[in-house]
Amino acid sequence: FTIEESDNTIDWNVAGTVDGFGNSSDLRHYEFIAGNSGSSLTYFRLKQTSFDGSSEYSEIISSDCEGMENFLTVYPNPSSREITVKANIQIKEVSIWSLSGELLCNQPANGTKITFNLPEVCEGLYTARILTTNGYEYKKIVLGN
Repeated sequence: FTIEESDNTIDWNVAGTVDGFGNSSDLRHYEFIAGNSGSSLTYFRLKQTSFDGSSEYSEIISSDCEGMENFLTVYPNPSSREITVKANIQIKEVSIWSLSGELLCNQPANGTKITFNLPEVCEGLYTARILTTNGYEYKKIVLGN
């Protein structure tokens, strides 16, 4: 399953993915926690992709996040190489670090959203250090195929 989000129901971004259980006649429960998209009203839809590659979309639902504090999200997570960092405050810089403390990349930014490709690295867990107008925030990211 692919969870997509939008501020306007026209332009959609991948918020994340959840692995399905495959073919089943049993009731299955799935869970996904989305970051705040930056606007007070966010729309979501679910894309279900079958094993044969065909896909279909769910109905669009909305979530009103009026009054939420600052947020910052990194998606898709897990990611193969391209990641997006989105916030409702200005992002100044994004750096990706290995768990051993090695700097993998440093990306200057000047806005509330940045998308970039990561260098080729081994699959695993990494840390995104994001400098915003409020200081540093840290997010764990999983890199894999």
